[in-house]
Amino acid sequence: QQRPLLSVGRKGFPMTTPLRDPEQAEPRALLAALNFAGRRVLEVGCGEGRLTARLAEPAGLWVGVDVDEEMIGQARPFAARWPHLALAAADALRLPFAPGAFDIALLSWSL
Repeated sequence: QQRPLLSVGRKGFPMTTPLRDPEQAEPRALLAALNFAGRRVLEVGCGEGRLTARLAEPAGLWVGVDVDEEMIGQARPFAARWPHLALAAADALRLPFAPGAFDIALLSWSL
């Protein structure tokens, strides 16, 4: 049985993904393991911003990509609030970025 949908996440991002981590163990573990402050981060498979909303604030640049344009569209109005956050519809196998463009690449819950 799936848990209820989380309607709004941190920073006002809409969360349409079924809530699978109510204790926020995943973002806490990522924040403990990685220093995002001032870094250039690529989030592959960002969807509607489930992790983006919880992790992107300290980054110098955060780029979220997802192959699903509809999911990116759900996050765009909220992402516009952050000048250092960009979203793009892109295939993870054909990313439109130069090698070395990012300090950290993050992939979570993406196949």
